[in-house]
Amino acid sequence: MTTTSVDRIPRRTTGALLVTGALAFGGAATALSATFDWPDILREPADVVLPAVVAGGTSLTWTWFTTAWTYAILLVPILLLPAVLGRRGDPVLRVATCRHYGRHRQSDFVLQRRTS
Repeated sequence: MTTTSVDRIPRRTTGALLVTGALAFGGAATALSATFDWPDILREPADVVLPAVVAGGTSLTWTWFTTAWTYAILLVPILLLPAVLGRRGDPVLRVATCRHYGRHRQSDFVLQRRTS
């Protein structure tokens, strides 16, 4: 395999995960909106929302669960972005992808202790 074909695999995988995650979340959010009037119902008082949740039953619970997990699936390609873009050291991408400075400082501390 050539270097360019190896470099394309993570880019295509990340792109496919982004598109798939966005479409899955869009579908789940649409289903939740159709069955529960989400997100508008969140503006209602609890005495309106809670009976609607109970009336929705287990199917509503699974719809909420699906919506939450499809949103969480988007985290994987977002965390892959700095590596795919070749910008692992970019501080803006670190913040944008939840790669906090503290994690890197911890690994630096461990490496310093091993060498001393």
